[in-house]
Amino acid sequence: MAGISLGTLLFAAVFPVIESFYTSTDMGVVTLPELLGMNHWLVIAALALVAAGMFSGMRSFEKRWHSSNRSPLKLIVTHKRDG
Repeated sequence: MAGISLGTLLFAAVFPVIESFYTSTDMGVVTLPELLGMNHWLVIAALALVAAGMFSGMRSFEKRWHSSNRSPLKLIVTHKRDG
């Protein structure tokens, strides 16, 4: 509930600055390749590379996290045992 309230207040504060963009005309149905002016296959390939990079990055992050003995499960179990 706090997030909704904060978002509403932030929008109300920023609206005078972005009003011209907010009330600008509708562009109709526009796809990402049309918006970027690129071939749709290039956009698909770029998004696939970004996704693969994110999966690879998370895999390496998880390996480092678990090898450092800072596993979230170990922290929870240790905390409950101590307290």
